[in-house]
Amino acid sequence: MLTTMEKVFRLKGVPIFSDLDGENLAEVASIAEELERGPGDEIIREGDVDDSLYVIVAGRVSVTKGGRVLAELAEGEVVGELALLDPAPRGASVRGLSDVVLLRIDASHFFEIMEEKHEIARAVMRILARRLRLAADH
Repeated sequence: MLTTMEKVFRLKGVPIFSDLDGENLAEVASIAEELERGPGDEIIREGDVDDSLYVIVAGRVSVTKGGRVLAELAEGEVVGELALLDPAPRGASVRGLSDVVLLRIDASHFFEIMEEKHEIARAVMRILARRLRLAADH
């Protein structure tokens, strides 16, 4: 089991949370559920509606769409950040390639924190605005 401080450290490395200070990261860490999955275990199923973000703490995962491998992700990477803010059918499946430890943050708990801590909402909006600017420039 990860301690709150370990969760804070992992979350700090995630772009959507990178602008948050320690106190606000601790708030987010308090709602992050630690999950363990094995090789071949499905984490996300293409087409399912889900509102969770997953931070890969340890291990590797495969991202596939229609059976075709799109990416392999590892420690420190994230899947599902858009679903956290706008639940929609998942565009791809994610499966463990090894034993995987994940932090799962669901939208309902995340929105409760954002209502109480407006600086978290502002930080998330800043990150999303940067991503939109980068996408528009390319």
